[in-house]
Amino acid sequence: MESSSRLKSARLPKKALLPIVGKPMIDHLIERVKTAKLVDGVVLCTSTHPDDTILEGAAQRNNIPFFRGSEEDVLGRFIAAAEQHHFDIVVRVTGDNPLTDPEHIDKLIESHLQTGADFSKIEQLPLGCNSEVIPLTTLKKAHEL
Repeated sequence: MESSSRLKSARLPKKALLPIVGKPMIDHLIERVKTAKLVDGVVLCTSTHPDDTILEGAAQRNNIPFFRGSEEDVLGRFIAAAEQHHFDIVVRVTGDNPLTDPEHIDKLIESHLQTGADFSKIEQLPLGCNSEVIPLTTLKKAHEL
């Protein structure tokens, strides 16, 4: 499983670090994702941009690994993080989706595994609640193309 976040936002800069009920939004998101039953691991994955260095603290506070990769090659960054952590399937949850529900993550993973799809997402969820499931093989193929 991979959690992705970036601090560079035109509409609301550093939104992942804004406090909600006394702690940064990213901490709430990580806690939610960690409770999904079918997730084998959570990695906070971000770019090598200097502004994103502060996210390492969120990973440390939540006792999860931290991965930094190319700012421009996001797909390559996901592939490298998945390979480093031996993930065959990536569940992508972004900082733009702070209300991602662990039960929906589990349902999405179950559906993905049953169908063998190359990409899975629940379309009916409100903005801020979604995640995606993508096999590492599909990420590599898309990256090659």
